[in-house]
Amino acid sequence: MHTGDGPFLIADANGVWREDTPGRRFGITWDEIYCISAHKLDYITHVVTVVTLDWDFGEYFELMDNWLGFDEVARAISSRIPRIDPCWIDRIHALTPRAPGIQVWKRA
Repeated sequence: MHTGDGPFLIADANGVWREDTPGRRFGITWDEIYCISAHKLDYITHVVTVVTLDWDFGEYFELMDNWLGFDEVARAISSRIPRIDPCWIDRIHALTPRAPGIQVWKRA
């Protein structure tokens, strides 16, 4: 359960979830993920990697690497998403803030 400040990310057998306040989760199920992409945001004082999980109808769910649970969710994505490049997380961490975003996986 999340008790700290800021969003908390969770991956379980059903999907990926964001909890902004204790007990209030929203997210995306594994079978709903249509595409995974990433980009960098420059907040002047720090740079954040943003991973986007898209539904096939155009909505998306963003995960930021400075949120609690991001690393655990990234590992779950690596093991749950079929045929995703095992080096996908390294590719997104290598992006620079001015570089265009990249797509790392799309449902066949």
